[in-house]
Amino acid sequence: EAERPFLSSAFLSKAEATVERLRGGALKLGLSESASAIPQGVILTAEAGRIAYDNSGPARLERAEPAMRALIREALHAARAAGQEGENP
Repeated sequence: EAERPFLSSAFLSKAEATVERLRGGALKLGLSESASAIPQGVILTAEAGRIAYDNSGPARLERAEPAMRALIREALHAARAAGQEGENP
């Protein structure tokens, strides 16, 4: 809700024009009447209610989870290998 004052009709019109230029077709953007319960980011939905794109904080973390797990796994593997190297005289 804190971001809502920044999402003016002028901002939405500018975003519509950008999307139209990029995708070659018109698009109508509007704000939901219901209060947002997401902590940050946006969720784009079609008028019928189908979610078209979820860029909320939890969704971004979920998309990044495989990469984060890989980084952690690599760090643990490197730390284990370094510890094993130090054990051999």
